[in-house]
Amino acid sequence: RGLSIGVIDLKAEQALTLLGQITERFARGEKLAEAAPAIVDLLLASYPATAAFVARTESEAGLALRWLHGRERGGKVLDPQVQAKALARVEAALREGQAGVREAPPPEMTGGAAPPGAIAVKSDAGNPPLHCFPLLEGVDLTSPPLGVLALYPDPSAEEGPDEVSLRAVSMARDFARVRLLAEIE
Repeated sequence: RGLSIGVIDLKAEQALTLLGQITERFARGEKLAEAAPAIVDLLLASYPATAAFVARTESEAGLALRWLHGRERGGKVLDPQVQAKALARVEAALREGQAGVREAPPPEMTGGAAPPGAIAVKSDAGNPPLHCFPLLEGVDLTSPPLGVLALYPDPSAEEGPDEVSLRAVSMARDFARVRLLAEIE
């Protein structure tokens, strides 16, 4: 038990440091695209995931996501074909969400339910679904999407995300959402 508390403290400390860096970047006026690497670092430091990415919608293109930054835990940039496939699947899920459709594959078929605030998006066969945290214009789930923070859950993780992980992701999502709202205005 002492070890797990130390790990949680370390995770919390790391998350707070990265959140501070993201806040400083936004305070300097950086756009989401410029701060996206720090957000991905936060996601991977705090969440049991093998990879993560940040994407935003292109306002003139309706619901077309543009990849801002993503990488695997080890630092390797995700393959462009993987990026394109992931964006297409996330776009489809966001369109369904805007239309009020809340269907997701049964958790037993996908390796578990998505955490609170996330939607499960189908991934490649044999892999868990992406956990996508939509950046919405409003608070209603049918609000127009501004972008998404997405994670590839680690199938070898012994446990899902803990409370610290989910809080860090929630704060990153809120910061990114506010930044995108400011960029739109």
